[in-house]
Amino acid sequence: HRCSLLADLYYAYQYIYEYTTEPFVDTPPLILFNIARFIYHKLANLAGDIPPALSKFRTCYAACKIAKILNANKFSRQMIYLMRDLTFTHNLGNKRIEIEQLALEMEARTFTDDHDLLPLCYRCSHHNELLNARGNECSSCGSPFVLSFLSFDVLPLVEFILPSDINDEDALTLLEQVPNSQLESSTPSARTNQSTMNRLVITEQGNAARAEDKDPFLKKMSKYSSNPDEYRPVVVDRALLKAMDPSLVFICKWSFPLRWKWYRIIVPEQPVGRCRHCNKFYHNDEFELALLEQGGCPFCRNKKDTDLTGEYTCH
Repeated sequence: HRCSLLADLYYAYQYIYEYTTEPFVDTPPLILFNIARFIYHKLANLAGDIPPALSKFRTCYAACKIAKILNANKFSRQMIYLMRDLTFTHNLGNKRIEIEQLALEMEARTFTDDHDLLPLCYRCSHHNELLNARGNECSSCGSPFVLSFLSFDVLPLVEFILPSDINDEDALTLLEQVPNSQLESSTPSARTNQSTMNRLVITEQGNAARAEDKDPFLKKMSKYSSNPDEYRPVVVDRALLKAMDPSLVFICKWSFPLRWKWYRIIVPEQPVGRCRHCNKFYHNDEFELALLEQGGCPFCRNKKDTDLTGEYTCH
């Protein structure tokens, strides 16, 4: 687990280091902002010492500077307050005057953040604060965020687990059984229900029908504890596995003795891609572009082959 965490941190930190050392970078400010938040939350909740070559001060400096550009005034001031308790990183000592000027400027701005920047939890639909005491988890329900490892924003994926009496291979067999309740009907109304998932639908008779009434997973997902410390993933039994559309399920397969991880996409209109080597998720468009430009996964560097996919798949 720690090796995987270090790989995530060093991969993300390269962008922050370049931003604070190079005169120009081609990474968009919003992506740098998301990366800085990701790193800070990981370091703030990390047990033990900060890994070598990583700097919390440099991360906070980049975060508050980019937050000013994006009108995340509250978050920028919070980062400045945190920097006061940190030691200046080597090669950033000459930034002291710039940081003091930035602090004065942010004090004059309203103590609010742009609402469009607040990360959305797809489990409970709660908008979280940019500086989250729980790190990369929802502060309302405790559900962990699944991030794209290119843009580092939250993907519309919700994790679910299997009961103890179902192993991974049996679950995959149940999921792939056809027909199931999601695929049996090919009528236009059925296709409409699937395409309008997670939205309010007004029927011809004027009755309001929610997507939860048609999708048993969404109905079960909506039941959660309001205490984030009591978070538990959605438990999917045999009947629900048979009813789920396999094209909306992602399976991260790990070698024994690790169990597979299961995810359900909540907004099909936002396609998600995944590398089958490292099991990192991406927005489908950015993943396909990375495959064309780099010839492989941007995280693990595995070359493009039949094991790389940007399409919905349960394999």
